[in-house]
Amino acid sequence: MSILAVTSAHEKGWNDYGLRMAKSWLRNWPVPLKVYTEGYETHVPGVQTADIHRIAWLRNFKRAHPYMRAGAYNYKFDAAKFAHKVAVVIEEGLKAGHDYLIWVDADTVTHSPVPQEFVDSLLPTGNQYISWLDRSKNYFEGGFYVINMRHPRHGEVMGEWYKLYVNGGVFNLEQWHDCWTLQHVIRTMGLESKSLSGPAARETGHPFINGPLGAYMDHMKGQRKRLGKSPIADLKIARDENYWKRPR
Repeated sequence: MSILAVTSAHEKGWNDYGLRMAKSWLRNWPVPLKVYTEGYETHVPGVQTADIHRIAWLRNFKRAHPYMRAGAYNYKFDAAKFAHKVAVVIEEGLKAGHDYLIWVDADTVTHSPVPQEFVDSLLPTGNQYISWLDRSKNYFEGGFYVINMRHPRHGEVMGEWYKLYVNGGVFNLEQWHDCWTLQHVIRTMGLESKSLSGPAARETGHPFINGPLGAYMDHMKGQRKRLGKSPIADLKIARDENYWKRPR
């Protein structure tokens, strides 16, 4: 069984938090990591790299759609920014050689060693196409998910997701970011999913740290990047790992 984890970051993001993420991943995960850069060198032995600028459709999309919806900035309508994540997953998702593909945000950190048994528990099984951090009152949290590349409709998913961008269909959706567009494709196709949140954590806004992944990882999404750690107030479910007991 072959598994690959992928992420991407611009150069400032790499220096601010991506380097920490990659080093912690290599130290703690039994899964290789590939980083899509924007032309810079990672200088981290053991990390595979690729230049995101080489993905032609992404370059064309950003040239054709350098705008967001009129008005104050809202990440939900920043199609160009979040198309980077889409491009990386599609690029790797259409390659042969792996059974599962993990997307992991560059603003995460793995704080504890991850056993192979836990990795196995994350994988979609049977007819499940994706394992994700679902939320009962919102779209899924996209900081970490696992795609089953052996699923018979995997190629179709990648194709439909790709078409949303190259045909401009993304702009007809209620929101334009990667989580919304992937969730739209999966639900439209009626595919099965696996929850990585758990029953209690899926009721929170931050299932990444409140669910099983929180035992090994943290996700500094949004303004948490400045803090370097999710604040204790984000924990709606008690955790006893040493990482969460340390002072912020």
